[in-house]
Amino acid sequence: ALGDNHPSIAQTYNNMGSVYLNQGKYDDAVRMYEKSLKIRLSAFGDNHPSIASTYNNIGSVYRHQGKYDEAVCMYEKSLKIRLSALDDNHPSIAQTYNNMGSVYDDQGKYDDAVRMYEKSLKIRLSALSDNHPSIAQTYNNIGLAYSNQGKYDDAVCMYEKSRKIQLSALGDSHPSIAQTYHNMGSVYQHQGKYDLALCMYEKSLKIQLSPLADNHPSIAQTYHNMGNVYSDQGKYDDAILFYERAVTILVDAYLQNHPNLAIIYNSMAICYDKQNRHEDAAIMRQKSADVRRSIRQVGTINQTSTNAINRSQGDYYEALFTVLKKIGNDWSKLVTFLDATIDVAVVRNQNPNSVFDQGREALKEWSQKHPTDVTVANLKRGLEAIDRNDIIIAIKESNQQNCSSNSNMIRYSIE
Repeated sequence: ALGDNHPSIAQTYNNMGSVYLNQGKYDDAVRMYEKSLKIRLSAFGDNHPSIASTYNNIGSVYRHQGKYDEAVCMYEKSLKIRLSALDDNHPSIAQTYNNMGSVYDDQGKYDDAVRMYEKSLKIRLSALSDNHPSIAQTYNNIGLAYSNQGKYDDAVCMYEKSRKIQLSALGDSHPSIAQTYHNMGSVYQHQGKYDLALCMYEKSLKIQLSPLADNHPSIAQTYHNMGNVYSDQGKYDDAILFYERAVTILVDAYLQNHPNLAIIYNSMAICYDKQNRHEDAAIMRQKSADVRRSIRQVGTINQTSTNAINRSQGDYYEALFTVLKKIGNDWSKLVTFLDATIDVAVVRNQNPNSVFDQGREALKEWSQKHPTDVTVANLKRGLEAIDRNDIIIAIKESNQQNCSSNSNMIRYSIE
């Protein structure tokens, strides 16, 4: 038997922490990492690389929780040890700089983010081959920070460097390249370079259509973006064509109640008005109003001011889709917390082939039984109760993205 302070036990605690982190059980993850840290500090002293790794892991948990100052503190402790114990160009140091950059990016401290990313890049360029995917990732992250600052030419330069490496290392149909094309399209759209924006969106779409079904929601978003570009160009027939494609996908996927439908219908109304097709515009505005009314009727809004209502009417369905994408088999825990009378076994038997469908049907049953309780706040309370704070963070991030008009940046997941 091993003693309580054996390094193998520390590793086991570390592994358990990583499992909890992947499950979104962040408090449990921190508890395991701290147990690992205590043993390692006793066994190895203050400057061992394994202690740096533990600080890094705790920092990652805090970052996922949105505790950004605490995350930076942990990353700085990790960095101090690694700079002391490792070679200056060690990949772990580059990763720590990258992690710190991602935190600053999340905080909107873009100059600090770029500074960290550039330190990471310098090491990776020295330690790795010129076309390593990690270098492409770093260029992409710098590009996103520049774009958030409105430094669009600099952003494009970074995306071009990222794309060149991705094409060489990953091939021309990898999802990462679709993301880079999408990011470039968004920048060009902001710059009013509409032909270039369309070219990038089309390249992204071509890659997306290869592995995904042609009714996947991410494809609807690309169609929506392309419609916006055509509308900005005054090519209203083309814009309407792409809006209609997006509508078809969303209607099929979200039972005609997705909040983006209201936005797209309103965009179509604007196009019709520009063409003096005012009756068609009125029809689209009515459809937009119907979607918004439908969302209100299932209790998704409980606001007192008109401005708050206009801004929040789609929040529940956006949050619901984020929940369904991420929750996996934990849907049963969430539903049981929300309403213990829902028979999860029956839901599973009726939808045996899809965990997503099981969660959707169970939450639909909850919404039908308790329409006045169907709010984002109640979803979040349930998620907190079952230790799925990762989904709460994802909902927050989704809301922040939706508040940026036509800014549909796709970020890499950075660990």
